[in-house]
Amino acid sequence: MRRSGLALLLAAALLPVLPAAAVIRHVPAQYATIQAAVNAADAGDTVLVAPGTYYENVRFRGKQILLASRFILSGVPADIAATIINGSRPAHPDTASCVLFIDREDSRSVLAGFTLTGGKGTRWRDEHGAGDYWEGGGVLSALASPVIRHNLIIDNEAINGDRAVSAGGGGLRCGDGAPRLTNNVIIGNRGMYGAGIVLNYCAGAVVQNNIIAENRVYPAAAGKQTFGGGGIWINDILVGANTANLIENNTIIGNAAAGAVNAAPPAGAGGALVVWNNAVVIGRNNLMWANTQTAGGAIHLAGSNLSLSYSNVQGGFAGTENISQPPLFADSSFYLEPQSPGVDAGDPNVAYFDPADAGVPAQAGWPARGSRRNDMGAYGGPASSVLAPFSRASAVLPAEGQDFGNILPGNLGTLAIPILNLGSRTLVIERAEITVNAGNTLAVLTALPQRIRPAATDTLRLQWAPTQNGVLLDTLRLYSNDAVHANPQRVVLLGNANPTPRLILNTATFNLGDIDVNTQQVDTTFWIYNRGTGADSVYLSLNYRGLRPNNAAALSPQAVELAAGDSLLVNFAIFPPLFSKPYLSTYSPRAVVRSRFGLGTTTFEKEIRFRLVGSLAVDDKDGAVPAYFALRQNHPNPFNPQTRIAFDLPVAAMVSLKVYNALGAEVAILSEEKLPAGSHSVTFDARGLASGVYFYRLRAGDQVATRRMSLVR
Repeated sequence: MRRSGLALLLAAALLPVLPAAAVIRHVPAQYATIQAAVNAADAGDTVLVAPGTYYENVRFRGKQILLASRFILSGVPADIAATIINGSRPAHPDTASCVLFIDREDSRSVLAGFTLTGGKGTRWRDEHGAGDYWEGGGVLSALASPVIRHNLIIDNEAINGDRAVSAGGGGLRCGDGAPRLTNNVIIGNRGMYGAGIVLNYCAGAVVQNNIIAENRVYPAAAGKQTFGGGGIWINDILVGANTANLIENNTIIGNAAAGAVNAAPPAGAGGALVVWNNAVVIGRNNLMWANTQTAGGAIHLAGSNLSLSYSNVQGGFAGTENISQPPLFADSSFYLEPQSPGVDAGDPNVAYFDPADAGVPAQAGWPARGSRRNDMGAYGGPASSVLAPFSRASAVLPAEGQDFGNILPGNLGTLAIPILNLGSRTLVIERAEITVNAGNTLAVLTALPQRIRPAATDTLRLQWAPTQNGVLLDTLRLYSNDAVHANPQRVVLLGNANPTPRLILNTATFNLGDIDVNTQQVDTTFWIYNRGTGADSVYLSLNYRGLRPNNAAALSPQAVELAAGDSLLVNFAIFPPLFSKPYLSTYSPRAVVRSRFGLGTTTFEKEIRFRLVGSLAVDDKDGAVPAYFALRQNHPNPFNPQTRIAFDLPVAAMVSLKVYNALGAEVAILSEEKLPAGSHSVTFDARGLASGVYFYRLRAGDQVATRRMSLVR
């Protein structure tokens, strides 16, 4: 009785208002193909498709019809899995979406109860002049507002870069409309933006009660741009439209966004969601977890408006009653456990209540949990429904080799290998095998089988007990119920059982600050530690980086044998009076430390920064007396905040050196004294003065000279 009731409710919800002459057209009993039935259908008709696999690329052709599987009558999710539109054999390679809404369809055009898979997308010219794109692997909707519900949209892609700017919307691409996407499972699709869903220039679109999982954005086509948004990608809004797009009660989980190295945002950003370029979005009651990205956060906003509330977002997101807590999924399908923090945590307004349980009206009916208050995620709210079957485990293992480190014979090393289950079913690690050293020096410590819940991480612990010097290179093979990756999955194991030094030092820049040029010597020290298992020969030198002459700085010691567990104190010294012209400047020499026997990083550099300040009355190392009176151009110029002013006196004189601003007001007196013949220099420190043009005037006896300089902050 409960199944029959559900079927009637589904049929009532899914069927449009039918004219009296509405016809049910059966595939394949009456029509060999779905497209033939659609072509024959009139407004209000239902095209009812029997279980089977249909290699088609179905175009709705503007028909106001219901295209559905028997799920609308049975309410059995297995009918969704059994009725497949496979878009992998297109009649024309440029039109390879499973289903196309490109003829002004509206909300009376309904797609319900199918598995859509194998779609490659359609080469489509953007309606707003951005060029050609491959879009909509599973569904392409343009200038249309269809209803798409209770479908499994799985393993489609939009990654073709041929004759196109880029490709996106691996699962669905909807543009310039107000589509309703409800109760779908959108999983395992690929694109270069919006791998799950693309909403381009939409207004009033509804994305509600969907599972959006394991979709992946990556730079699939060489030289083509990616724009992030592993789960959902929303760009701009229809001109003149004022209706926000709604993202409500979705589970957005395990999606990924990767971009090319150094690509501009949003490339690689928004593993869960990208909202940009004037898009307006209201989000509530969503669950966003285990999404990854190579840049930024799981949600990427740029020039857009997103109001998100009552949602569980990993890492947090500002908004009313948002949380960031592990969602606690049950064994399959991302159902919530009764103790999940998402149960009864959605918007408390009665408009968002879960459906009532038939036997206990105060409680929520399955698949919602707890009381009637909205549950976060795809199974909460008034549109809560059992979805298409999709449960599968999906293990994510480290891509890089896992290293025990430096373990000498007679010692034990342990290693914890992280394993993430991105799938919707509990991952079961049934068996672990070691290729070379099984039962000898390597052992698995974790009891098997190991169970890892959906969207959770655990570690598999190994032990290494080397018996002789040498290196470890082995392979761990894992066998599991992973339905995405082939068994066995492999992890490379590394280790080093040789006595090996490991130098440690703090390479952060050390700032000595301002040092007067007349200071005879300034010293500072830093430590080098050998945290390894073997002795090292350590060599030290200076990279002077413009400091002259070389004897104006020293580093000691220059070579030393450093035993395992020992440390070395290094002294760096400078001798300001020995510095060559110009004296007054900022210096940043580097101490270079080299390890002879270490592995990995064997050269380290520590920068020591300082600035020489002050003034020297006479700067005449050559002993020559200038032949002429001269005022030199300051250096550097422009400057911030200090500059050096030099001048030559052929004879001793009473000297006045002053600085004026652009209005002629005196701002500084640099010298008022009698100076001997020779070359002189002073430093002008302009801290406290505003950016602008200044003049400096030298008067020596009856000689006067003026020059201009610029302070730029």
